[in-house]
Amino acid sequence: MSSLRCTIIDDNRMSQSMLKNYIGETDFLTLQDTFASGTEATKGLMNHPPDLIFLDIEMPDMTGIDLIRNLPNLPMIILVTSHKEYALEAFEYDVLDYLVKPVNYARFLKAVRKAVEKTEKQKNNNTQTQPGSDEIFVKSDGALVRIRKQDIFFVEAMGDYVNIQTVKNKYTVYSKLSEIADKLGPTDFFQTHRSFIARLDRIMAIDDFVAVMDGYNVPVSRSNKKELLGKLNLLK
Repeated sequence: MSSLRCTIIDDNRMSQSMLKNYIGETDFLTLQDTFASGTEATKGLMNHPPDLIFLDIEMPDMTGIDLIRNLPNLPMIILVTSHKEYALEAFEYDVLDYLVKPVNYARFLKAVRKAVEKTEKQKNNNTQTQPGSDEIFVKSDGALVRIRKQDIFFVEAMGDYVNIQTVKNKYTVYSKLSEIADKLGPTDFFQTHRSFIARLDRIMAIDDFVAVMDGYNVPVSRSNKKELLGKLNLLK
């Protein structure tokens, strides 16, 4: 699952706090910047463009709609406002979703999953199938190692490194978790937690918020559990 860098643009401190809490609870979101005005945001976005913006509409210096008009390169935008009357105009600018305050976490999560789906679709459109796609090559302990994807149980992020646990060995690799996720692809693997990716057909059971594997337990976050259960073809 793609990890998205987020920016909050809202002059209301309570709204900022709510969005910060929700972003913090969601494994695939990272807060990059927070701005309290459109003018401040315009400057900041030029230097640090995010993947996703949570944007208020009514602000003292300019409206969120004005800000959208003025931005040359638009990232994905979710409008978060107390005013329903701007919805029709907002969707003319291809905003991803329109949230009316107060927003509960379930509605927030539904909106941000649209951002993930759009990002994954763009990635899939830009990715061509490579020969030997059932294997990956990684550099571990100075050696280039070939690992069969079917042998992988899970990948764990450890700061600037990741541990790849396979049937027989564990490999420590200097890499970001997102880079390994791109190599593994979304078909057979799923990011269960901010720091873990698990191979779906290695999961034997889900116990509360833990994926039980053969000899290993992998944490599952609250925000990702429902999607994981869907991918496992759960029989009810």
